[in-house]
Amino acid sequence: MYFHGVKVKPISTLCFEYVDTPERRLLDLERLGIAGVPCLGYCHYQQTRPEIPEHHHPDCIEISYCLRTSLTFSDRRDAFELLPGQILVTPPDLPHRLSTHTKGLVMDWMIVRVPPVNVGLLGLPPDESQALTDRLRALPKRPFPGSASIRQLFQQLFTLYDSPRSAFQRCALRGAALALLLALIDASEDLASISATARLRAVIEEMGRHPEREYPVDALARQAGLAPGHLINRFKALTGLPPHQFLIVCRINAAKERLRQSDVPVTQIALDLGFSSSPHFATLFKRQVGVTPLAWRGGTGAAQSVTDTRYDTQIHVTRPRT
Repeated sequence: MYFHGVKVKPISTLCFEYVDTPERRLLDLERLGIAGVPCLGYCHYQQTRPEIPEHHHPDCIEISYCLRTSLTFSDRRDAFELLPGQILVTPPDLPHRLSTHTKGLVMDWMIVRVPPVNVGLLGLPPDESQALTDRLRALPKRPFPGSASIRQLFQQLFTLYDSPRSAFQRCALRGAALALLLALIDASEDLASISATARLRAVIEEMGRHPEREYPVDALARQAGLAPGHLINRFKALTGLPPHQFLIVCRINAAKERLRQSDVPVTQIALDLGFSSSPHFATLFKRQVGVTPLAWRGGTGAAQSVTDTRYDTQIHVTRPRT
C-alpha cells in the first residue's frame, strides 16, 4: 500500500474491507486524495454483532465517537465503557478489542494515518502536519466528552463524500477533516482545563484545612498541573485573591478560632500558623478583622469587627463557568 508514493503498512491487522451500506459505512478518503484519512466510518447496527478480536492499527490513530448505546473497549492494560456522547482515541500500534456491539449501536469513527516524514497529513506543509500529528498523539487515552460540532463535522464529511466528484469536493472534504481534528483537540483541551480546575480546587481546600503549611507557587503549580503564571490567574479567578494573600486569609480565619476556643498565647498562635512574628500577625489580623487579636479574644471589639466577605474561604471560592 502506498501513501503519496511512500510504501506504508495496512491500516489494521484484521481483515479490513471497505463497505457502504445503510448499516455500515467504511469509506476510503485517501482514494479521493484526502491524504492521511484511510477510513471514515459509521455504523447503525440493526442486530447484535460479534466481538471484534484483538487487533491494532499500524501507524494509525483511531477516533471512535459513540452516539447511541455503548461498547466496551479493552487493551492489555485497561478497559473502558464508551458511553453515548463520548470519544475514545486509540494511539498507533496499541493492541485492543471491542465488545458488546449491541443492537441499536450508532457510532462514527475515523482512522488517521501518522504520515511518513516529509509527507503532509491532509496535504499540510510538513511543519504544520507534524504539529497536528503531535497534538493528535497527545490526546487523552481515556473516554472524554464529544461535542455537537464534532458530530456535525462527521455528518458533513459523509454528505460531502456522497456529493459529485470534483476538485471542489476534495477541497471541502479536506477542510472538513481538518476542522474535525481541530474540534477534537479543542474538546480534549476543555477536559484538561476542567481537570486542572478540579486539581486547583483541591489545592485551595487543602490550604483552608492546613493554613500553617507553606505553599510556594512552584509547588502549587506542579500540584495543579499548570504553569506558574497560569496558576496565579486561575487561582485569582476562583478565589478573588492571589495564592499568598489567600493563605494569609486562611491563617487569620484559623487564628480567630484558636483565639476564641483556647488560652494559647497570641505569640504561640502566630508562630504555629506560620507568621514571622507576633507584631506582624497582629498588624495583619487588625487589617483584616478590624480589631486586635486580644480584643477579638476578649470579645471587646468583636461586635464592631468587620470581615470582608471576599475573604471568607469557606463559601466564596467561586466555581468555574461551565
